[in-house]
Amino acid sequence: MTKRFTQKQREAIEEKVEQLQKIIDGTLKSEELANMITERRLSWLKGNRNLLTEHLSLKDAYELCVYHHMKTEDGIAMSTNGNLLTVECRNFCPYLEASKILGLDTRFVCREIGEPSLRAFFQHISPRFYFSRDYSKIRPYSDFCLEFLEER
Repeated sequence: MTKRFTQKQREAIEEKVEQLQKIIDGTLKSEELANMITERRLSWLKGNRNLLTEHLSLKDAYELCVYHHMKTEDGIAMSTNGNLLTVECRNFCPYLEASKILGLDTRFVCREIGEPSLRAFFQHISPRFYFSRDYSKIRPYSDFCLEFLEER
């Protein structure tokens, strides 16, 4: 069964395919793409300072990222245990779809390209926040991506 994507989702996938194809072709380094994404995320944060409060909780910070910045609508399950937020992501992900189209390993794409920008995003909110993933639980090799936001 073929997945049905909205026009906006198809456009996001196409954009990610173009970006990742440049890495495959050697015209763009993964670090350069990671830096571009980081700059975009931090620029968004600066433009949306009104959404930041004195001390956001882990859950509030994560929701700021996925619901406001990334515009995710569903597929996120969160649980908090002390200073650790555990997140199971089943949401639409253009990098997942683009990686499947191009035959790329999402463990590489997410670790080298996506994760640095998310770490910077959360550390900009609070230097005590640390984002990470469990790469043994990442799509398409798992039913969900397992992410963590920790307050250290």
